[in-house]
Amino acid sequence: MGFRFENDRRTAVVIVDAQEESQYFLSGGITKQRIGQFVQNYTEKRLNNSQRSVPAASAAPSPVVAIVDLNSANFVSFLKASSDKDLCILFYAKWCLACTVFMHHYMEVASYFKEANIAFARIDADLNDLPWEYRVHEFPSLLLFPAGRSGDSVRFPRHIPRTLSNVVQFIVRYSKTHLKNFLRRQCDDVCLRANRRKVINAIDEASRKHRHSLARRADAWRLLVQGQSSSKAFLADATRQSKLAVSTSSKIANLKRFFITPTV
Repeated sequence: MGFRFENDRRTAVVIVDAQEESQYFLSGGITKQRIGQFVQNYTEKRLNNSQRSVPAASAAPSPVVAIVDLNSANFVSFLKASSDKDLCILFYAKWCLACTVFMHHYMEVASYFKEANIAFARIDADLNDLPWEYRVHEFPSLLLFPAGRSGDSVRFPRHIPRTLSNVVQFIVRYSKTHLKNFLRRQCDDVCLRANRRKVINAIDEASRKHRHSLARRADAWRLLVQGQSSSKAFLADATRQSKLAVSTSSKIANLKRFFITPTV
């Protein structure tokens, strides 16, 4: 709930309807008669829901940044007008330091996808009251509204770092737009080869750590077996682990061949 005080006034009369998730604010002077009329108007459903709204910074997407600034007055209409495309909306607050930091990444992502069928917008959700189904309780919050299915919005997971690459992966995963050809245009052959090399290096590192872990286990079991000659289970387990290491190395080799082989 939120509302603006008039001038320097710090006393207000507000009716909060928890069931309808709405609030009603008594404007003007506060007197016994006006409060009584205010309550009567509420019971007779003659009051309009009070919503805070600040003017949007811009009414159209910038050709450079490609982000639309929204407020409570145009939020729902913009959502409906953009129903034929995927829509990303950043909910932020001006006092939120994390929002300021993330805003730079969000602008980069919007610029990256500016030629795709994806719209980007942002709204100061601390100063703009929205219908309950669009309200957020932490800042920043990034929501993706899939094309044609805005009711199935997806929130960027709070446990994942809000990095540029993670946001791009989030959009690619949940977008209804076919981004394969678009992403290919953004990454030439040199880019693809560099990415393959990164994947191969990551596979090599994971394989090395896995083999090292298996070797240490096998050595520990052999030492135990030397003191317990009747324990055949240790030998059998060590043998299985050795076979697993060989199998893992074979799978790693196949993955490396897949990524080294040109696919373009």
